[in-house]
Amino acid sequence: MKVQLATRVDEALRRRLRVYVALTGRKVEDVVSTALDGYLPPAPEMTGEGVRPCGELLAEQPGVA
Repeated sequence: MKVQLATRVDEALRRRLRVYVALTGRKVEDVVSTALDGYLPPAPEMTGEGVRPCGELLAEQPGVA
């Protein structure tokens, strides 16, 4: 079952997403779902001590200062 998710993103990121969707013919929800699925660890891995705080994860992403 899919549920609605609302969030705010930078205008430049929104624009990139809209261009990508237009060029590929994919749906925004599919692109966002695929991106989150690739970014987040599997649920079983998030229940132990092996999960790092979000700040460390974000710092490792390319282009993030």
